[in-house]
Amino acid sequence: MDICFDLRNLKQAEYKPKFNMEGFDPNGNHIQITKRCFEYNGNPIIPVMGEIHFSRCEKKYWEESILKMKACGINMIATYIFWIHHEEIQGEFDWTGNRNLHEFLKLCKKHKVWVHLRIGPFCHGEVRNGGIPDWAYRKNYTRKNHPKWLMLTRNLYKQIFLQLEGLFYKQGGPVVAIQLENEYHRGKKGIPYIKALKRIAVDCGIDVPYYTCTGWGQEATIPEKEVLPTFGGYVAAPWAMNHRRFKPEEKSAEFIYKHYLPRDVSIGIRNTEEEIDYLDLSEYPRFTCEIGSGIQITHHRRPNLNWSELLAIVNVRVGEGVNLVGYYMFHGGSNPVGKLTKLHESPFRPSLLVYPKFSYDFQAPIGEFLHLNLSYRYYKVFNYFLNHFGSLLATAKPFFPKQEVSSVTDIRYPRTILRSNGENKSSFLFVNTCDRYFDNTPDFEQVQFTFTLKDQKLVVPHDPVTIKKDSTFIWPLFFPIGDSKIIFASVQPIFKIKHKNISYYYFMQIPGYQIEFMLDSSCRVNSVAGFKRVTSESGIIFCNFSMDIGDACLEISLNSKTDQKTVLKTVSLNTALNLWKVYLWKQERIIYSTADIRCTPNTLYITYIAGSNRDQVTFDIYPPINDIEDIKTGGASLQELVETTDSSILPSTQRLKYNIRPKTFKKLKKLNKLNVETKLVKNNWVKRKWEVIIPPNPLNGRNDVFLEIDYIGDSIELYLNDVLVWDDFNRGVPVQIGLKRWKDVLPSARMYLVIKKISRMGLKRIYTERLISIPKYKWKYAQISSIKVKEEYEIALSRLCLCDQT
Repeated sequence: MDICFDLRNLKQAEYKPKFNMEGFDPNGNHIQITKRCFEYNGNPIIPVMGEIHFSRCEKKYWEESILKMKACGINMIATYIFWIHHEEIQGEFDWTGNRNLHEFLKLCKKHKVWVHLRIGPFCHGEVRNGGIPDWAYRKNYTRKNHPKWLMLTRNLYKQIFLQLEGLFYKQGGPVVAIQLENEYHRGKKGIPYIKALKRIAVDCGIDVPYYTCTGWGQEATIPEKEVLPTFGGYVAAPWAMNHRRFKPEEKSAEFIYKHYLPRDVSIGIRNTEEEIDYLDLSEYPRFTCEIGSGIQITHHRRPNLNWSELLAIVNVRVGEGVNLVGYYMFHGGSNPVGKLTKLHESPFRPSLLVYPKFSYDFQAPIGEFLHLNLSYRYYKVFNYFLNHFGSLLATAKPFFPKQEVSSVTDIRYPRTILRSNGENKSSFLFVNTCDRYFDNTPDFEQVQFTFTLKDQKLVVPHDPVTIKKDSTFIWPLFFPIGDSKIIFASVQPIFKIKHKNISYYYFMQIPGYQIEFMLDSSCRVNSVAGFKRVTSESGIIFCNFSMDIGDACLEISLNSKTDQKTVLKTVSLNTALNLWKVYLWKQERIIYSTADIRCTPNTLYITYIAGSNRDQVTFDIYPPINDIEDIKTGGASLQELVETTDSSILPSTQRLKYNIRPKTFKKLKKLNKLNVETKLVKNNWVKRKWEVIIPPNPLNGRNDVFLEIDYIGDSIELYLNDVLVWDDFNRGVPVQIGLKRWKDVLPSARMYLVIKKISRMGLKRIYTERLISIPKYKWKYAQISSIKVKEEYEIALSRLCLCDQT
């Protein structure tokens, strides 16, 4: 099967500015929004934006959250300002504690991440009244271009300005963008209202390089040249009012490359591909604010998301031309408690849906208890690609093959698209055959891609491949390496690093695919490890015929035509998941470790869940650390720090091994294997209640302790003494509860779990992908199946000879 792209008439995409959206910081750094992309100091980039709601998270852990997001390649943070969290009682604004926006933004500035604020007045975000206080929600002029409503909004914006003062981009702060309102679907009729909100924001001093509005739906309201439309899309839709699996024609469009972006079929369950009919969207860059990196469950719909599905829709969006990737949510949270009411979305406020009172975990890469879910590491690999090679991709135009997939059920060809900067210029081939809702996608055998150029035809790979079902990947073409290029590679780029005049490029093997590099004939190959050379007239081809390279690192060392030394390293997917790119101790470094990594410029934090090898954690670091005697650790003993040359994954490097047991280990020996006991204290026709008995001070010497609870029932609630502090609905998988949040009250508090019973009749009104099993002999049932304890340790590694640069 030949998939053909004709590049003879493909010109480099135009991306000059079409409207006045820009800003300078005090050092002269320039942000400019062009027709095509986001520019920083004249260079096109693809920002990677992750959503976290500061008022749904604990202030004492904000810094940890920001650093974990940054370690995953997030360089812009989005957050809602929920009005009801700050003015629940009219005239009484509260910006203290977890609601302290100013302090949150100061941390974003400290760690050099930009911020996109979504200021409302309506936000939604599964919050009571969509974030509007009760006292304002039922007024007949709510969300209208009415003087009284605009006056209330002005009062809100004035308060927001006080929190932002000193932290705008023009003042050297992180705030670069403002979203006005959310999901305002009034079409052209609503334009005066959005214009009024922007005018009020500017009048109040809220001055940023650019402003946005959500653009999905044919009735989206976008004032021309005043705001940027932003889009999204979700793998699942738990807000749909049914209890069944979606059909491909309802949802599979999220997994297919299309000619235009603003269809967002999963937002609002639209069955048609819609465009804003009064606005020429080709004049705007394709930015997103809500690519679902998880999903919140409702009582009647409880989907479980797989990392491959989540990665597939961001692959599709970027392949279609997205140049700002906005994930929602990237960090889960928990709803705060209001002074007057609970603050979660509940029936009629603003919808008919029923949500948990507290949990807003969202199945996000970073969970509500700051634990890293499996999707985190897969996103890390993808985000690093955008961080390092987004400048090549941002100006590239989407280009479809001759064998374009025509519908969600079209299985004649694999789903592909090319983003190209022109003939013989950097291009990226996107492939996605993963589809959550369409099960009939076959393996496409004997596939090659033909790129027709003016003077030749490029056919790759050298040997035909099978495009497998559930594949999601990106292959580079005409990929620059110094002043030479990779003509084609059947691997996905991750990142690059330069040290001692050697440039290292890291690539990831796509599982089940043969590895091939076709190099420009100007390259002079010095050494090869793991490849066989294949004769070709079109370039230098190296192939690895193994489908599974395991822990090996394949390597091609070469010199360009101007004698620049370059090393191309290819690792397996599993190895790539354990690679971390950080800025540490005055330079960029690579860390290879199964532990979780985050850092400030002068401190490296290593977080590790104790397991079978519960006492040790190891990692490799490159470039190596000088002045070894200046290294200090926190809460752990250094067992070994050695230079090593036997690691093929990183260049000549250091391998560090730590004992993760705390200094007080002897005192804690009896607790090192924490045991949890439960005692049934209440049983009635609605629910069962257990007291959870844990050892005193379980966090002593540990960073966190997680309870992984597998249970049968409709929902679960956690009480400390008699106060409800957390709840969630059962979606058929164990839940994780981190105890660190309550470490100050745990020593004296009694912990209870309440599980509400569920019946077979109740299950019929719930959509869940993993069966919540009920024993046959019980009509209603609630039971704790198991409680596992996960102990999390953390090591802080710092340099004594350097001052803290954060």
